[in-house]
Amino acid sequence: MLKLAVSALFLSIVSMPASADFTDCSDLLVHNISIYRAGNAGVTFRVEGSSSNSYALNFSGWNADAQKQALALLTTAQITGKKVIIRTLAAGGCSISASWQTVSEVHLKIQ
Repeated sequence: MLKLAVSALFLSIVSMPASADFTDCSDLLVHNISIYRAGNAGVTFRVEGSSSNSYALNFSGWNADAQKQALALLTTAQITGKKVIIRTLAAGGCSISASWQTVSEVHLKIQ
């Protein structure tokens, strides 16, 4: 009986949904990049193996050059399939499961 309980616990941990990465904004794949006429951009992310996407994130308050650099990095990640780590201005630095958060950092994962 104990063996069965341990096996069930192990399987529940191993089969946790991939959306868990939405809680810490790491190991994300770029899903969609949108550029708006007003000069702002929106980006959505997804987790590998999941059909769920994050809410769109924005770059409000970024100067034009920094936004271009961030979007170039995100475009590179999208084309190459590399993962990214992002941070937002939300409490806890993530919250991409909440609508229209503002990006504060973008990091390309090399590995």
